[in-house]
Amino acid sequence: MNLRGAVLAVVALATVQGAYAAERSWKGQSNDHGGRVLYGYFVDRPESLDPEIAESMPLTITCNGFDGNLIVLIPDDHPTFDVGSKLQFVVDHSVLEYGAGLSYIGGDFTAVPIVELQKGDPLIEALMRGRSTNVFFAGYQIMTVPLTGTRELFSKHLRQCL
Repeated sequence: MNLRGAVLAVVALATVQGAYAAERSWKGQSNDHGGRVLYGYFVDRPESLDPEIAESMPLTITCNGFDGNLIVLIPDDHPTFDVGSKLQFVVDHSVLEYGAGLSYIGGDFTAVPIVELQKGDPLIEALMRGRSTNVFFAGYQIMTVPLTGTRELFSKHLRQCL
């Protein structure tokens, strides 16, 4: 194989692998009983996903269509959790702070911060109009989330809770 053939083979392989690369993005789903939106890693071929990424769960906002309440689940396996720990969302330059509960998920009972919101909570509107949010738990930054496209996504999938 000559140098040109080798370069073309490498470019073709990189293109195929890149087609399945995991990128964080927003996704949503809903039905007549509510919906949810998620921000995290999603791929079409999970077997190509790096195991470290596969273990991380998405930020999830769930709408209970029966009473209009929302649950925000934050992807963080925080080693310490004190009663009264705060969850902060800094949307652009506005700070919204909540007392966080704890939810156990998965087979290994991983504890993650959770916030319950009432219909019309200002956090949802802020996430729909903002450009990005930094999420902090117990004083530590957990993630930065871009908010591009959230108005349309939230309006479609969380409509019973807006």
